[in-house]
Amino acid sequence: MLHQYLSAAFLLSTGVGIYSHADKILLYFNALLIVAGVITGYFANRERENRAYKMLMQRFTSMLLTIGILGSIWSILREQGVVMLSSHVVIMTIYLVLLVWLITVIKFEATDYQVLMEAERKESARQKYLPKKSR
Repeated sequence: MLHQYLSAAFLLSTGVGIYSHADKILLYFNALLIVAGVITGYFANRERENRAYKMLMQRFTSMLLTIGILGSIWSILREQGVVMLSSHVVIMTIYLVLLVWLITVIKFEATDYQVLMEAERKESARQKYLPKKSR
């Protein structure tokens, strides 16, 4: 079964108006990415105090929305039968970009995010003992 999805005929096909089962799954996955991007964007915009968390959520938001929208555009191109842009190789390349982007966001979370959180904790502890500014 996996051999069918890795064949040259499947990867380079551009069936006009014909959605295979895999195309429908990819369409729903792209919609799921967009919904997840909107949800993470909502939580990123709600955060007021923790700037490091907000930055991390904004990175996830931009990644999910960008890849979801590109995948949705691919689905539209697939339905219209645009010759090379609607092949499965294009969507595989888009998802490969998603994977690389996800690795960089996880790397940010593992390294820079921890440093930013520690700096923010120190700053909040320092602000706690400083006198309030009077106007």
